[in-house]
Amino acid sequence: MPILERTCGRNWEVYARGCDASRFEKLKALRAEFIKSGIIIDLGSGTGIVEVLLSDLFSAGGIPDGNYFVVGVDISREMLETSKSRKSDYKNLETDFVRCDTTKSCIAGSCADTVLCFSFLHERYSDSGLGEMVNDLHDAYRMLKPGGRLIIRDGVKPDNGNVYVEFGNGDTEKVFYRFARDFKPCKEPDYKFRFEKSDGGKIRLDMADCFEFLTKYIYRENWDIEVKERFGVLTAGQWKELLKNMGFGILHQETHLIHYLKNRYVQDGIRLYKSKNKNKNADAMACDGYASCEYPDSTMILVAEKGRV
Repeated sequence: MPILERTCGRNWEVYARGCDASRFEKLKALRAEFIKSGIIIDLGSGTGIVEVLLSDLFSAGGIPDGNYFVVGVDISREMLETSKSRKSDYKNLETDFVRCDTTKSCIAGSCADTVLCFSFLHERYSDSGLGEMVNDLHDAYRMLKPGGRLIIRDGVKPDNGNVYVEFGNGDTEKVFYRFARDFKPCKEPDYKFRFEKSDGGKIRLDMADCFEFLTKYIYRENWDIEVKERFGVLTAGQWKELLKNMGFGILHQETHLIHYLKNRYVQDGIRLYKSKNKNKNADAMACDGYASCEYPDSTMILVAEKGRV
């Protein structure tokens, strides 16, 4: 029997491969200037791939000198079984893994030097709503020592505005219509996916909806799970404002588009445009022409610091 079974409607084998495949992207958020030595709490630790990366960095001197103890926290028995099974990959880095729902405080207050939230917060939002996601951030603040760091790597919602999509591949366009039908974030009962097709074949929709399609249409396995989740919960500005209001100082924020996704968009013939209209109703389908535009960034890295007393 494989370590990860198909449970709760999710193919855990596929999910775990996705977690590990993003290792080089996760590495971008594990920079020496971001991490503080000492106790590191990894919320939503999944397969333990972040612990593997930290171990490699520790062994190679890629993170600051000091004593490190890494605690991975996850609610999934399947994920914890996987992370514990790869103990030899953690080399000489001291690690432990705890099964806990992050909505419950299972880590003592003000003990952590660094807290990591990698692709975890949008999952919390999708499962439990914005309030619980915000509670997790408050809990991260609580468990950090004064001067401790919070590192978030997650999806980033684009700013509002319409975009026009053109498909050079009929199969990809069929997936779009399937996505338009199926995408129903489970914590947004009033949400409706809206789009309109022009005579020229371009499809107009909100950039945030386009973003969700672009980050999910590649899924074949776990489709029914992914279309119930929202990946871009907040814009970059909203993330920053939320953390500042909690008492965090923002040390660093960046957004980028994962290379794999950009290559897929090009390969699958997806092209984006903005209307050249300047004086017409922004909601009108008819326009004087289109200008090609960039694909939206998929991922945010944000580093925040808890204030010192």
